[in-house]
Amino acid sequence: MTISEQPRIDPSLLKKAREEKKMMLREVSKKLGFKSESMLSKRENGIYKFSIEELFFLAKLYDQPIENFFMDDLLK
Repeated sequence: MTISEQPRIDPSLLKKAREEKKMMLREVSKKLGFKSESMLSKRENGIYKFSIEELFFLAKLYDQPIENFFMDDLLK
């Protein structure tokens, strides 16, 4: 697998998972240790990237496999 073939995160899928769990930005931001809600919002909107640690944490928090957040099917 080359770098261009590596699966990419779809941040909108993380936002959707949070909303399906009926969790607010403030609540999840606090659990991640962010100082403001905007830090999570910017990640969910693709302005900043999620770290791998954040992805694993959110997958557990949202009760979903991390593979659900990738935009291509390379890991599914």
